[in-house]
Amino acid sequence: MAELIRTHDWAATELGALDTWPTELMGAVNLMLGLHVPCHLYVPGIKSKGGQKGGVSSFPNRYIGANFISVYNDAFIHVLGTVHPRLFAISRTLVILFKQLITCAR
Repeated sequence: MAELIRTHDWAATELGALDTWPTELMGAVNLMLGLHVPCHLYVPGIKSKGGQKGGVSSFPNRYIGANFISVYNDAFIHVLGTVHPRLFAISRTLVILFKQLITCAR
C-alpha cells in the first residue's frame, strides 16, 4: 500500500498533491502503514467544504455532507476482499463509505 499511496495521483483528489498534505496527515498515514493490524483512515478532503479551518467546536457541522477519502494499510486489504482496490482513494460521504464497508463485512 505504501507504493500505491506514494504513486497515486492525489492532485486529482480532494486531498491535493501528496507534497501539500499537512504534516499531521502524513504522520497518521505513515503510522498506519507501519501497523500490522487492519487500519483504515477516512480523511476529509482538504479542498472540500469539510477542509476549511475551524475549531473543535465546529467539527460536526464542518463535515456534514463533506466527502472523505479512503486510505488503508496492507492488513486492511484482507478485510476488503474483492473491494480492494476499488475503495482506495475514492471520495465519498461517510454514509456511503460505511455502507460499502458493511457490504464487505457480509
